[in-house]
Amino acid sequence: MNSFKYIFWLFIFFTARAFALNVAVIGAGASGLTAAHYLKEQGHSVTIFEKNDRVGGKVYSFKIDDTKIELGALLVTQEFTTINSLVRIYGPQTQILPSKILFLDENNHWRNFKGYSAVGPVRTLIQYKKLLKIYKRFPELDTPQLIYSIHSDLFLPLDKFAKKYGFDEVLPPFVMSLSASGYLYPEVIPAYYALKLIKTIAPVGLQGYIENLRPHSSPYIKGLRYFKNGYSELWENMASHFDVKLNEEVLSIEDGKLVTTKGSYQFDKVIISTDIPTARSIIMKPSKELNVFADSLTNHRFLISVIKTKDLAGKAQHSFFFYPNMTVSRINHIQSMVNFWNNDELYVTYQSLDDKISWEEAEEVLSRDLSITLGINKIEILKKVEWPYFHHIPVGIFTGEVALALKNLQGQDGIYFIGESLNFEATESVAQNAKWVVEKYFRIQGR
Repeated sequence: MNSFKYIFWLFIFFTARAFALNVAVIGAGASGLTAAHYLKEQGHSVTIFEKNDRVGGKVYSFKIDDTKIELGALLVTQEFTTINSLVRIYGPQTQILPSKILFLDENNHWRNFKGYSAVGPVRTLIQYKKLLKIYKRFPELDTPQLIYSIHSDLFLPLDKFAKKYGFDEVLPPFVMSLSASGYLYPEVIPAYYALKLIKTIAPVGLQGYIENLRPHSSPYIKGLRYFKNGYSELWENMASHFDVKLNEEVLSIEDGKLVTTKGSYQFDKVIISTDIPTARSIIMKPSKELNVFADSLTNHRFLISVIKTKDLAGKAQHSFFFYPNMTVSRINHIQSMVNFWNNDELYVTYQSLDDKISWEEAEEVLSRDLSITLGINKIEILKKVEWPYFHHIPVGIFTGEVALALKNLQGQDGIYFIGESLNFEATESVAQNAKWVVEKYFRIQGR
């Protein structure tokens, strides 16, 4: 009997090896490294190409004055199931966010977040239930896979969708979470993107309702966590387990052959985790579907600045939301600023920018906003990073036809797509999608 078991497991082993693939992953951000992790679990060989000199993509932990400052994604919630599982495997230390959160109300008064007290508990409950029903009514909001077969109402901008379905008065904390994180404004962000994000970065369950009904200091779920040594540590730890070729940009892809700035390689399959416009530029024979989808995308600018000031002495471990600036009419103005470390002179500020404004002009707007609202008269800007946040399908162009074109991209010419263009890129969103693509298209029988 034991000999039969031995033969059986040998058969499984060699069968798995026969179906193992040599896979190239383009991009060493959250989605690319997550894909690599799950490809390795399936027994595939993985090589990752990254044009920059670091991994992590839009996770960027930068050291200033012995303090790790996050210049990109910075927080995780208990809803980040994929990211939290990677944290348990690769071991970076996380801590409860200590920051006290204040917001500037419509009357230019600084306040603690007061839950939904202005709406009233009964009205809040009714509208909150309507919001929760949305996730049951539209199951496509609860799936990590590609966006297709979507109800037409989900193409509406978030504010119009919320008004139509009767939960517009409970949007404020969610709008703060979205806009201040770079995910655009409720007037222009498609409901599909926003509602998927809300479920991972803000409370939508019963716990969230209870927490937001009463006054407290945070519009987020309790247990919001940050990385003690920087979020980049997670992705650096992951990258150490793979063959990552830094400073090597992929110039072209054709029939599994990759030509880079340093050589050429042959692979069985290719996973692209860059944005779709970049993908189109390196694929030698882009398909009709790829062109349709790439032409539909837009993106906006998101400027993150590290400022140093002594005018906020004693205000360390505070986050400030500039709530009146959470509308598209206030683009270029500061949306939020944070400090959740122990240096009371360093803060990070966030601004969405239009296409025309320069960094110098944005800096002037930033200085005026801080002077008027917080009385900060002297700041030193230590570091600035501008992200293309985010490539997405805009309202008015986001249709079922465009979404179907995206679905049909997967697997054409042995190329698969993950990452930012498939959904707004909360790290959890892209990690879920990367995991789903690997499990759907790269699963080896018996694993």
